[in-house]
This record gives sequence, structure tokens and C-alpha cells, in this order.
Amino acid sequence: RLAEHKKATGKFLNPVVIDIEDVYREFSGGNHDPGAIRNFLMYVHNSNNWSIAPDYVLLFGGGHYDYKGYDTDEINYITTAQIDFKCIEDFFSCINAGEYVMMNDSVAPDLFLGRIPHGSILEAKDVVDKIIDTEGPDADYGAWRNRLLLVSDDDMAGNEKDFIQHFKSNESVEEIVKLERPSLEVRKVMLFEYEWNEIYQKPEASSALFNEINNGVSCVNYFGHGSENAWADEAILVKDKICNFHNSKRYPIINSFSCSVGRFDEPDRTC
Repeated sequence: RLAEHKKATGKFLNPVVIDIEDVYREFSGGNHDPGAIRNFLMYVHNSNNWSIAPDYVLLFGGGHYDYKGYDTDEINYITTAQIDFKCIEDFFSCINAGEYVMMNDSVAPDLFLGRIPHGSILEAKDVVDKIIDTEGPDADYGAWRNRLLLVSDDDMAGNEKDFIQHFKSNESVEEIVKLERPSLEVRKVMLFEYEWNEIYQKPEASSALFNEINNGVSCVNYFGHGSENAWADEAILVKDKICNFHNSKRYPIINSFSCSVGRFDEPDRTC
């Protein structure tokens, strides 16, 4: 359904859907091995086996590190690659010889690769519905698509300074995007500008964040501290408050440059 939508909108002329079980059967003897996915992508990208080699790859499904099922029976839709105890998706997209053992800052991916880490068929349907709502003929093509929201943590951890100037990173982002797109409307939530309450949280900053997203922004860029459940020590965004977003058909791309965010690869946990 997603492939048909992308073709109908003209974004991709000939999307191809591959069953992951076919990849495992052909490249790892049926075993759920992340190397099988990488070898398949290398096979179709670096040879003449396909008339048009792919440039873009979507891994459609969540996964986890326990792909042999030692400690969990949770479904592993598309297994992850783990390097130094971290989920590294670049393992799949750096496919030239030797790159998978280097994996350092000098390696540029050979494919544009992303993942929709749904954990069920219902979640998958919801994600595809939102993509179609955003890109389809009935989408909202209003001014919100020209807005970028920059969210920057302060340099405090509780009442202690950590001296990390997160806002500097967002300032660099603003400078770059404004060069490429001067008409872009940049909105900001900078935690420096808000007061603590008695428990060292900043509820007014949280309200500002929700208001900006509910009003509509095409992209949210966050730099700061984080965890599996919250942005910033001041908890400006927590999982339990996600239901307070009311931005139907105005779904932004959200970049979380933080720690411990989106750990979908841990079995029996949600992120």
C-alpha cells in the first residue's frame, strides 16, 4: 500500500517490495541474520542483476538484537545490526567492500536507508495512513509546511551546570537551512528562555513546544539531553503526554539528537 502510494504521487516510479523472509532464505539459509540484508543490498546495488539499482531503501518493520530468540519470543520483523552494543542502521547502507568493518566518520552510506519500526500490523497501518494523509490528494498543503521548529535544551542538569551548549548546534542548523531556503519560517523553543518551577521543570517550555507542533510545523529539530521517556531533564516532552498533540494531517519529521531516544531494538520494551 505504501509503495502504491509513492508510485501514485510520482515520488518513485518503480518501487519494489521484497519479502524479508525471501532475503533470509536466499542469503542466510533462512536464519534471521542482519548480514543477509546487507549482502542482498550489496547484490542488487553493485551488480547488473537488477536493471535499475536501488538508491533508496525502507526497512518496514521493527526489530531487535535478540534475533536468535534466546531471551524473548517477541516478533523480530527485520532484525537489527549491533556494533559496540548499539543499533547501527548504517551497517546496511555502507555496502562497499570493507566498509562494514570500518564504520567510522569517514564512511559515507552508499544507499539512502531508513526504517519504520512498527511493532504490529495495526501500527504499520497507522503509519501508512499518516504518510498518505500528509502526501496524498487530501493533504493539508498550508503554510505549516514552510515552518521549522528548533528546540534546544539549556546547559543545566537539574540545578547543576553541564556546560553543553545545545543551542549552538541548532544555530548551525538554522544557518545552513536558511542559506538553502531563505523563505523558511524558523520557530524556536529555547529552554534558556524559560523559568524553572519548584521541581526544576519548565512547564511553560513544554506548553510552547506543544503549541508550536499543534499549530503546524514541517520539521522539529531537538538538541539536548534525553531518555527513553523524555526530552531534557526538565521533561518538556514525555511519552505520557503524546496524546496532547492535536495536529491531524500536519505530521512533522522529528529529529531527536539526544541520548537513549528511539531504542526500538530492545525486545519487550516500547519506545
